[in-house]
Amino acid sequence: MATIVINVDDFSGLDDQMHVTLPNPGQVVHDMTSVTIEGPLRAGHGMFPSPALQLLVSLAIASLVMACTGTTSGNRERFRVDTTESGRVDVTNTGVSLWEEGSGWHLEEDLRLGKAAETGPELFGQIGALLSDSKGRIYVLDIMSQEIRVFDSDGSWSHTIGRKGAGPGEFRGATGMALGQGDTLWVVDPTMDRYSAFTAEGRLVGTYPRRIQGYLDSWHGAFLSDGRYMDWGLLFPEEGAGVAGPRILLQPVTLSEGFQVRDSFPPLEFTQEMAVIAGQPRPMPFYNDGLVFNVDAAGNIWFARSREYRIYRRNLAGDTTLSFTLPAQAVSLTDADRAYVRRRLSGRPGLLDDYLSALPKAKPILHAILVDGVGHLFVIVNVEGEDEGSILDVFRDTGEYLGRLHLPRPVTLVPANRLVAHVTKDHLLLVVTDETEVPYVSRLRLVKPR
Repeated sequence: MATIVINVDDFSGLDDQMHVTLPNPGQVVHDMTSVTIEGPLRAGHGMFPSPALQLLVSLAIASLVMACTGTTSGNRERFRVDTTESGRVDVTNTGVSLWEEGSGWHLEEDLRLGKAAETGPELFGQIGALLSDSKGRIYVLDIMSQEIRVFDSDGSWSHTIGRKGAGPGEFRGATGMALGQGDTLWVVDPTMDRYSAFTAEGRLVGTYPRRIQGYLDSWHGAFLSDGRYMDWGLLFPEEGAGVAGPRILLQPVTLSEGFQVRDSFPPLEFTQEMAVIAGQPRPMPFYNDGLVFNVDAAGNIWFARSREYRIYRRNLAGDTTLSFTLPAQAVSLTDADRAYVRRRLSGRPGLLDDYLSALPKAKPILHAILVDGVGHLFVIVNVEGEDEGSILDVFRDTGEYLGRLHLPRPVTLVPANRLVAHVTKDHLLLVVTDETEVPYVSRLRLVKPR
């Protein structure tokens, strides 16, 4: 069932809105007998709407049918919407952009942070997380130095938060950051089993114990719109003999004020690819099929297997409410990719042959799902013939494909294909590297023609 809301303020004696509903998305409407109309159509107008309102309803029906079938005036189908018996909405995109000519978005780099062969706050080791607050300040977590460099919106260094150590306000294994009310910065340090909170100016305001089993190197914690804080536990139900089994359970947990565990929710279950290395089954670290996921402020979990271009939305109760797809082809592994594996294992020649023989024929399609908080998803994808990490697909959070963006410079994929990025309403923050593998922070402005 699909509904469109029409503002009818201009019709004297009527309320503000009228709702027109089709019983089945994509159906062809020949008359008004199969259409439900809710609203003040009878107020002062008899049993039937006025001719003007009939015209308005007809236009609404036409636009609603077009939206449900994803067709355009050029007769090109862009997406199809189906609803399963369980109530899940499935959106099948054809790959045709919803952006009309001249209306497509594009990216412009307006700031770059990072310098080579120098000391100072712009000399980064390994960047583990990025954030931007309400004033446009940029927070860069350097996991090698275990400190957070804060830059003003114009790129000038402001101050540094934390340092390596075990005292208050210090870190040993900080992996992620989140912004709370009033731009309070929360830092998770699983090595110390604690969260630390700082003002935007860097003053420590609180430290709380972390009572959750396991942690993710690529952290996806966030504050939800109702004020709860969301973290993730990591479980290996078949772990044994010091080696993780193939099944992984990612456990979403919400925390109340004071960071007490409030609720645990059904886990995301994932079976990772294994390889026989030195006679033992081990998780495959190179070009493996991974679980790509993120969470939005409403508590929706967006996730996908990295080898399939099908993304799901699940609520915290465990119900999958939406899926959407886009046509995609597998990207073949190249000689350059195999050379990368050889370089990574140059110090472990006894394992090299096992890993090379276990390499898949194709690389994952999906690298990351980013959520901007204003109704859009950004998906970093592999595309044959394009530099890895250079393509960004944009979707509505209802699953419809808007279009494709080309990044000015490919994003950096750190070990295990983990990508460091952050998106806001107006900007995209990414980690990029130069030819000498020096890391930089690139801020890209999202240009959206009106």
